[in-house]
Amino acid sequence: CFLLFLRTVHLLETPKTSKEMAWGARSSSIPWGKQLQNNDKSLTSLFIMKTRNLSEGNWSEICTSLKGNTVLTEFMASGHNLTEPVLLSIADMLRHNKGIRRLGLGDERLGDRGASLICKGITENSSVEELELDFKGITGDSAKEFAAMCSKRRLRRLNL
Repeated sequence: CFLLFLRTVHLLETPKTSKEMAWGARSSSIPWGKQLQNNDKSLTSLFIMKTRNLSEGNWSEICTSLKGNTVLTEFMASGHNLTEPVLLSIADMLRHNKGIRRLGLGDERLGDRGASLICKGITENSSVEELELDFKGITGDSAKEFAAMCSKRRLRRLNL
């Protein structure tokens, strides 16, 4: 917890370096969308705070931009209620993305259905090494999905 706090302080102090934070309700488009789409080498980590209100259109823009992105290695968007269309976009993005190594998504409403969709995307992904899905409302019903994913993909860390 202490390390996370220090990391957050660092991110707040240097918002335009290799780490970026996105929070608060601002405009209808995401300001860092072009950076993602253009593989901007200065954007290697993206933490979308739960206070940032994102529409399904915003999520679609993020996922489309990340499909071909090879620079972003950390994508953390915990605390967000992800609808099924958003989860389908994320799963599709994961099938194509070759850069994300660490991934954390959703909130306590993610549940087994959301976990299943994310697992399907990661099964076809070659880069994700760490998956953080703790406190996401996932039950033992998802065990088969996680087992299938882990039989095809070797993760260094899986938090449930």
